[in-house]
Amino acid sequence: MSGRKTLMFLAIAVIASVFCLSLPVFAEDHWSGTWSSEWGDMHLAVKGNALTGTYTHKEGVLKGSLADEGKTIRGTWSQAPTHKPEKDAGAFVFIISSDGNSFTGKWWYGFDTSKKPDGTWSGTRK
Repeated sequence: MSGRKTLMFLAIAVIASVFCLSLPVFAEDHWSGTWSSEWGDMHLAVKGNALTGTYTHKEGVLKGSLADEGKTIRGTWSQAPTHKPEKDAGAFVFIISSDGNSFTGKWWYGFDTSKKPDGTWSGTRK
């Protein structure tokens, strides 16, 4: 490769690397941390595209994955006493606000998200 082509190749590689490395940062910066919600305080952590979390109501547990460039979380919730469906586990979807300081969402008893949600779930960053 000539010197000019090598330089152009390196410039493109650096730009692509910076872009790829910045994708998960958006998600982590916008979801990880403590949130206040109608189900108590939530503590969320993101690693790659996976989210884990807890909430204070009935020893709640959240597991999910990021979608829509980190703006949406789709996952499952479970809580005491059984952490099993039909009354103690189900699905959820959260969508973060444009400023990253609040989210709105919905939840279901069980995992059939094609039916009408059983409730809404929202929160604000603490």
